[in-house]
Amino acid sequence: MAYVCWKTEDLDTVLSLEALSGKEELFLATHYPVERLYIKKNSGDLAGPYCDQDTLFKALVRERVHMFCVIEGIAGCGKSHLMRWLAVQWRRHGPDKDVVLLLPRSGRNPGRMICVLRDELTRLGFEALSSQLSSKMI
Repeated sequence: MAYVCWKTEDLDTVLSLEALSGKEELFLATHYPVERLYIKKNSGDLAGPYCDQDTLFKALVRERVHMFCVIEGIAGCGKSHLMRWLAVQWRRHGPDKDVVLLLPRSGRNPGRMICVLRDELTRLGFEALSSQLSSKMI
């Protein structure tokens, strides 16, 4: 008996071109590991200028007060895919106190991004913080 991972009619959903949307299980099932990331600036958490996605995650997830990470590259190189993978790993293996929000570019519409951020903060129980993002900002 053959095992079917997905049906042909669901292929567009399974192989979505939008890295930040869709079911997490499908994302992980179709994920291809990033093996060679070039690190422009390194705070000393990484051994050299290149690393794989697991090494990057371990360096980023360590305890710290603040963290800022810029991922840059040409169109289609996998920036959003890497961000989604990092978000999934952070939710599964990161500190319990950390909140992971993946905000889509939303067509580069700042108003739409604020709406998504407000909705996510409300969903996670941060109503007071969410209410500070007033509709006047949109």
